[in-house]
Amino acid sequence: MSIKKVFGRNLKNYRKQSKLSQEELAERIDVTPQHLSHIECGHVFMSAELLEKITRTLGVSASAMFYSTMEKSADTNILSVVDQIIERELANAANIIKLQIRQKQART
Repeated sequence: MSIKKVFGRNLKNYRKQSKLSQEELAERIDVTPQHLSHIECGHVFMSAELLEKITRTLGVSASAMFYSTMEKSADTNILSVVDQIIERELANAANIIKLQIRQKQART
């Protein structure tokens, strides 16, 4: 999927999460509703200044606007695996510490 389409889809999703119509967001970022529609459909892209207005108005980071849903789910999956590894390693470390404490107690 093209970066313009990914951006447009994310823009539409974040706009809807903010409970704004295209007309309301267009007014807040000083563009026409038609121009905003073209951005959301992935037909056109915008300037850095407009990107800044959009992210500030919607309260999201610029980088979040460029991640596709597949990338977000991949990031979530990776984080889940990392969490599992951390939990397993913490459990192993706790068991080793308990064993060492028991061994010291047995010597005394």
